[in-house]
Amino acid sequence: KGVMKGALEALATVHDAGIVHRSIGRSSLVMTSPTQDKREASSVYSTRVSGLRMKLTDFGFSDLLEDSTDDEEFVLRARAFGLSFKKGDTSLAATNFAMSEDLHALGFVFLGLLLVSLAELPNAETPMPATDEDTIQKLLSEIFAQDFQAFREYVEAEDVWNNLVKLLDEKDGAGWTVLEALYTAREKSAENKNSLNIVSARSLLSNPFFKD
Repeated sequence: KGVMKGALEALATVHDAGIVHRSIGRSSLVMTSPTQDKREASSVYSTRVSGLRMKLTDFGFSDLLEDSTDDEEFVLRARAFGLSFKKGDTSLAATNFAMSEDLHALGFVFLGLLLVSLAELPNAETPMPATDEDTIQKLLSEIFAQDFQAFREYVEAEDVWNNLVKLLDEKDGAGWTVLEALYTAREKSAENKNSLNIVSARSLLSNPFFKD
């Protein structure tokens, strides 16, 4: 939970500064501690949440939000969601969609990290369910069609993920709400393209999941 909150805070800071990351992946999140003691920052289990600092890295493909439509590939991706932008378009819809791509990517990273780090195998012979990116993408996009309740039932059926389900079920399933909001951010942005009240990294930090 501390890792997720810290990563969202980092992304919110980036977006508040008018920057879009555009290439968030598992390697983009770096966990540190104020003392820079490797023993403190080497594991989510040994690190005090109060001393945890998350950093967002890999900004090689980042750009200003207002310049998002200068990227032809961005324009093509937006078109797949029913959005039509011309080069140089600095509309609210364009910047919203650019931020939503970062949110979707971060949600995808969170899912992978949770499925791996909170898995509890009873013994060395127990096979670990597939958690690679292609499998997660297929499960959510094709098999469950972004139905997170159905995905939750799939995860709950695997005993190795009991800890994960317990965590995300806290506060009336607030954790699942966060993941769904992140993963479906592009669709929601396209549906409410000119709205100021869209899902953002900053707004998600007020979710009950992150409250003590």
